[in-house]
Amino acid sequence: SCVLTVTENGYGKRTRLEEYPVQSRNGKGVINIRCSQKTGDVVSVVPVSEDEELMAITNSGIVIRIAVKDIAIYGRATQGVIIMKVNGKEEKVVAIARVKSEDEEIEENTQIDDNNTDIIDIESNENINISEEEEMI
Repeated sequence: SCVLTVTENGYGKRTRLEEYPVQSRNGKGVINIRCSQKTGDVVSVVPVSEDEELMAITNSGIVIRIAVKDIAIYGRATQGVIIMKVNGKEEKVVAIARVKSEDEEIEENTQIDDNNTDIIDIESNENINISEEEEMI
């Protein structure tokens, strides 16, 4: 399991949870990412797993979808890599949202009956006969 950190200038990184030390009551904090003028301020810090995908959204409405496994794993005190290019000084990453991967969405919205001949689309409740599909191909 990892922690994903994304900055407003499109930089991001994953860091393993084991790299964050447990602190006692008077802990002074732990460095998570090195912020600079190049990276900008931190926009989002979320726990992620490799099978998830992310949507990064800018203040100008541009949205990209990226697989978490494509984002490099780095140590705590690093800047990370560019995960989204932003244009100019006015455009900034403003939000990150975790989404299910497309494979998980397909599996979740369909189920196969016991005979393995019909696929049932859960959203529309329509039966799709596999043998009819094969004839069409």
